[in-house]
Amino acid sequence: LEAQVITDSLKSIIDNSPNDTTKVLLLEELILELSYGSKEEARILHRESLLLAKELKFEKGIAGLDHLKGIIFLDGQVHALRNSFDIAQDYYLRAFEVAKSIGDNRLLGSAYNSMGAFYIDQAWHYGDNYNDSTKADSLFRLSVPYLIKSSEYFDLAGYSKGAALAFANMAIIQIELGDLETSKASMLQSEKYFDSLGLKIYLVSAFNHLAEIYIQQKKYDS
Repeated sequence: LEAQVITDSLKSIIDNSPNDTTKVLLLEELILELSYGSKEEARILHRESLLLAKELKFEKGIAGLDHLKGIIFLDGQVHALRNSFDIAQDYYLRAFEVAKSIGDNRLLGSAYNSMGAFYIDQAWHYGDNYNDSTKADSLFRLSVPYLIKSSEYFDLAGYSKGAALAFANMAIIQIELGDLETSKASMLQSEKYFDSLGLKIYLVSAFNHLAEIYIQQKKYDS
């Protein structure tokens, strides 16, 4: 419900916005919201947004849209059939290079976070579809440096939601690797950001993650 409210609000603002760089940034926010559920709508909107960004010669917008294209191509259980991992990585690396070239801290945070999430998705793919825990663990560990850098750049940019998501991703990896205390510390850090921002839908996920840790540690309230 909260996600739908955000989507509807963004659509209303965009419909009444001129075709400028601010509109491109708003479109990126909408595409991000749609990319986790309404992927086909996200793809269509992405194509239109990229045309506008190129027309405006808006490099930051183009880099952000390359980053979002990577997210769109990480599409559930069809990764291997579509060769989507290779496609997603190509877009992420393109966004990463542009972000570095223009020195934008928020874009750099997004680029590092996306590469970290990219390795996490691959790890789950190998673990779930091939029962290859060794390959999965190695991919989880590859993601950690990217997520650390992501949280640092998001902090520099003053983008608390991004930093929170980077910590949440770290917590997910750490629980997969059996490092429960470190996972708890990461998710508690993420939870503080979500709470301060009033992001209730993310708080629910954080609390569920923490509950899972306490269950695994057998730390029940008496």
